[in-house]
Amino acid sequence: LRLLLVDDDESTLSAYADLYRLNGAQVETVLVVRDRFSEACDQVAGLVSESHFDLVMVDNNLPGKGQGERLVELVGRRLKDRDTKVPRFLLLTANPLDAYSTSAQRERLVRFGVVGLLRRPFSHANLRCLLAGESRWEEAPPQALTPSGQARQALGASRVANVSPRVLLAEIAQLSQVRFAMLL
Repeated sequence: LRLLLVDDDESTLSAYADLYRLNGAQVETVLVVRDRFSEACDQVAGLVSESHFDLVMVDNNLPGKGQGERLVELVGRRLKDRDTKVPRFLLLTANPLDAYSTSAQRERLVRFGVVGLLRRPFSHANLRCLLAGESRWEEAPPQALTPSGQARQALGASRVANVSPRVLLAEIAQLSQVRFAMLL
């Protein structure tokens, strides 16, 4: 199993690379630096043209929302110019509200090799399906499953409005449905 991970957060990139390596995968990484986006596109295009990857996992919020999509499109165009087979890309986001694509967006992304758009962390079952050649796209969550919906449902709307962000985060992290919470 060979994976290429692309992210702008060095600690996230390192943590996921270590996790996949511990599970037996060969992993390459590309760190995207804000003012060197074009260089990262060149680096990804170079790696995928030189070697086969079972999946290229790209943070969709590289320095800026939707920049993962932009990277995939630019890499896809560069590979087509080189007459190189486009790899299978998976776009990832930590923001649950950014994980849902429209059908027009999906059609455009599929043309560049994107096989899914998922929220992090995603399940092992989703990874197995992707590696088996399937596509995986998040479906829109019920309102109660959005972070604000969970908080309002679990804590009560008036309670949410009257607490500090840190207290709210601590209470959200205690919800059984929440696997990861971060204060930004």
